[in-house]
Amino acid sequence: MNIGVVSREYPWRQPFGGVGTYSATLARALAGDGHRVTVVTQSPSAEAVDEELDGVRVVGLPLRPPVLLPRFSVVEGARWSRLVARFFKRLGPARFDIVEAPEMAGEALGLLGWRRRPPVVIKIHSGCTHNLKLRGAYRWYHYPMYWRERQSLRRTPHVTAVSEVARRRNARTFELDLSHVQVLHNPIDTERFKPGAGRSGDAPTVLFVGHLNRIKGFDRVPAIIGQILDQWPAVSFEIAGSDQPLGQGSDELATEFCRRRLRPEHQHRVRFRGVVPYERMPDLYQRCDIVLAPSRAEAFPGVCLEAGASGLPVVGTAGTGMDAIVADGETGSLVDSPEPAAYARKLSRLIADSARAQEMGRAARRRIVDRWGMRVVARQTRSFYRTVIEHGSK
Repeated sequence: MNIGVVSREYPWRQPFGGVGTYSATLARALAGDGHRVTVVTQSPSAEAVDEELDGVRVVGLPLRPPVLLPRFSVVEGARWSRLVARFFKRLGPARFDIVEAPEMAGEALGLLGWRRRPPVVIKIHSGCTHNLKLRGAYRWYHYPMYWRERQSLRRTPHVTAVSEVARRRNARTFELDLSHVQVLHNPIDTERFKPGAGRSGDAPTVLFVGHLNRIKGFDRVPAIIGQILDQWPAVSFEIAGSDQPLGQGSDELATEFCRRRLRPEHQHRVRFRGVVPYERMPDLYQRCDIVLAPSRAEAFPGVCLEAGASGLPVVGTAGTGMDAIVADGETGSLVDSPEPAAYARKLSRLIADSARAQEMGRAARRRIVDRWGMRVVARQTRSFYRTVIEHGSK
């Protein structure tokens, strides 16, 4: 098959967010499965770029953002949508057998407006509207973005979702019947993310990875750290992610919020790493023992995939997309309470029983490889694409 993937967040030599990581991993997985894959993304410069990366053709389209407007604004999204549509029209419908758009707001709607086109598949991740509402940042002027995402879902019969949680919550957000949507999970590169040779020393290291905000549950982290270090003073914490205001009326940065709530004797046990480049993330996982993910909402979190592939158990949140990845009691522990003490109790049990934590990590690795390795997901995606193409040819 000749496959197109359109993702403005595609990582140009370095992943950008969850959708970008998904797009890059899927493209490589499909290319490894013997397909011709072209990714259309935003150029890192003002010039058009066309190059081969990891067996994938990557085409960068130059986009000049409007002056005085933030990145990913409604106006900029509309410009990007038109740019993508013009690119595919120039190539002609025979160039691709199928095109996937894992971002609903601009990529999908621009493609769906082209009548003579190959089948288009939309992939539901979190969605811009849903994320804005989670952060309490949704305002009346975001309605055009809401409309674009809703129209994208309404206008194509070919929709997948990263998890059942993502499917249900987008059905509620957009007040649409999405019962026809097929759940097709994201892949993970299990050769890049894999267990290390083993750590030395008795005191474990706990890792938090993600944006330092309330959606990821970072406001819960200082209390969890304090309770753990009161009981286990030799434990270390690694925190990797972009620093940002926690929100809800406060401009205080998350790192300052955390430091102010940690007692002086606990400060030296916590290391803030900032944003860690994707190519260095496998090493970071290999230097840690447990991953803490107290998120309030997740669609199908890449952190849990990366942790499991690296042989680490996860202490996360039940009722989110983690349910599909973490087998509670087997590959990690899921918490069904919003209280930091509940996370601390689950974490403490794994710290106290390192043999159990290591067995959970080994089970997590087996589960990830069997279900979400690149070859496995490439086969599932290929099967879905062929069904879509056959349906479109009838």
